[in-house]
Amino acid sequence: MKKTKIVLLLIVILTVALTGCWNRRELNDLAIVVGIGIDKKDSHYVFTVQVINQIAIQSQTKVESRAPVVTYRIETDTIFEGIRRLTTVSPRKLFFAHLRLVVLGEVLARQGIEEVVDFLVRDHEFRGDFFFIVARETTAAEVLEIITPAELIPSVSFYRTLSTSARFWAPTHSVQLAPLVTDLLTPGKNPVITGLVVVGNSPSKDSTQNVQKSAPPTQVLLFSIGLFHNGRLVAWLNEGESKGYNYIVNKISSSVAPIDGPDGQNIILEISNSTTKLRSQNQDGRPMIMIEVNTEANLGEINVPIDLKRPGALSDLERSLENKISSYIFEAIAKAKSYQTDVFGFGGVIHRADPQTWKRLQPNWDQEFVNLPVEIVARVKIKKSGDIVTPLREAIQKSKRAQ
Repeated sequence: MKKTKIVLLLIVILTVALTGCWNRRELNDLAIVVGIGIDKKDSHYVFTVQVINQIAIQSQTKVESRAPVVTYRIETDTIFEGIRRLTTVSPRKLFFAHLRLVVLGEVLARQGIEEVVDFLVRDHEFRGDFFFIVARETTAAEVLEIITPAELIPSVSFYRTLSTSARFWAPTHSVQLAPLVTDLLTPGKNPVITGLVVVGNSPSKDSTQNVQKSAPPTQVLLFSIGLFHNGRLVAWLNEGESKGYNYIVNKISSSVAPIDGPDGQNIILEISNSTTKLRSQNQDGRPMIMIEVNTEANLGEINVPIDLKRPGALSDLERSLENKISSYIFEAIAKAKSYQTDVFGFGGVIHRADPQTWKRLQPNWDQEFVNLPVEIVARVKIKKSGDIVTPLREAIQKSKRAQ
């Protein structure tokens, strides 16, 4: 009898555990959202979603006949209300687990992004592995309406472009949800977000006609880094300053760097590796930041007469790149100081090195940051100079003169 009761109890437990997919959602009932655009219009939010058009991307359907994505837009008082109101225009329930991109309009970014980030963190459907981008001098809605040539899904195209650019081109910086929240909440640290601009303004930008030419009339271009202070966009870094920012925060993995050669022409070096260390030390009772950058480079392009066999030739190029890197970093710090926004985490460096000093500085850190001394040490080592020593143009001219 006792054994029978145990068996019955196990059956009940297994029955409860094996209830099947009680919360399942059929694919045919979902609108898969890959991009979100949030703008501010007066006191209202303009909420735009980019949804995969499942009919258009089926293999048996010609893509040219339908756009690969559909955008829905609605104006509401709150973001969450906007999602629910979109059910009045979308035939399917919005599904955000595959979100790739959140585009913030510049007007919204300058007014503040705290409410947007709060919503994204609070909702359990958002996985957090998407990127943030600011639509510079335009709206997020306009960006999400553009059909891109290289990828079928525009938001996926922007995501991959930013991911690739952040690895191989120094002036851009990829930001996901968790690091953005950390930067917003950490004392002595403000976030940055890469911007993009719309190049061209063709009437067919939101149709498949935009991708039927080898040079699409409307394109989206990643463009520098935006500085935030207290959750608000306050300024844009230029290309050199954006490079300087990435050097400081140790986000340079590969890039190119032009340096001045003879007759004012550029010599191009390829950055193959770069590491940065930040330290804090006291100087006459005041903290200062030490930035140490160690970079490895290769010769990428030489179109000027230069004798690489000359002793010290490579050392001269190394010194030139060291000065260039130091200049980038100095300019980035100067721009951030002019807006009193520590986007580099210098406050955190001081906090870890000397908690008591940080406790004294933290209440007025914005002003303390402006007056913070910074010392920059850049070291460059050229590892490879290529398969030829003499620039090809010079070698050809010598060959012709010899004839």
